[in-house]
Amino acid sequence: MLKHTPTILLLALAILHSPFFIPHSACAAGKLPDTGQTKCYQAVSPYAEIPCAGTGQDGAYSINPMSFTDNGNGTITDNNTGLVWQKCSMGQNSTDCSGTAATYNWYQATGTYDASYNASSVNVCGSLSLAGTGWRLPSKKELVGIVDYSIPYPGPTIPQAIFPGTVSSSYWSSTTNAYNTSYAWHVYFLAGDVVFTIADEDFDILKSNTYYVRCVRGGQ
Repeated sequence: MLKHTPTILLLALAILHSPFFIPHSACAAGKLPDTGQTKCYQAVSPYAEIPCAGTGQDGAYSINPMSFTDNGNGTITDNNTGLVWQKCSMGQNSTDCSGTAATYNWYQATGTYDASYNASSVNVCGSLSLAGTGWRLPSKKELVGIVDYSIPYPGPTIPQAIFPGTVSSSYWSSTTNAYNTSYAWHVYFLAGDVVFTIADEDFDILKSNTYYVRCVRGGQ
């Protein structure tokens, strides 16, 4: 039994650090939402669509389908996790999500002081007053919970009737990269990627870069 312990520990650590692992504390209602994927595909080229039965792929399961309530005040409740989301991207009109979404660097989005990039201690989410206070930048695990993987590239990979005006681009998460604290994770709503670097586009997700923001309340 003891000789297997290192393997078990490594597996547990891999799961805990996966961007798709969402702990109970991130799911206030205690339910992990489905990915939204309803189709299944071959594992090899040409990756054709196949019947889902028996594949074990996401499309074969419907346990906690994505479910949201529009509260009519610029906020959206995730009925699975209990988290309350900002309906519109920061910078848009909070009623109908019209207008242009604004971009911020990570320090501004999280309210983290930085002499070069947030010397005035701007706190984009923390200063939001929308049907109450208590807003913050979501973690990567929370943000990926509203990605709808049934929506193909070029997105936006999110339920658009619930979150209109979402940009098919990068949205900040509060999660710092564990290996280099100059970087932070984001969700790329063009395809639903959860990344801190995009190798094929030759740029890294430095905290000084500017991306879009959608705030959240509750959880943790």
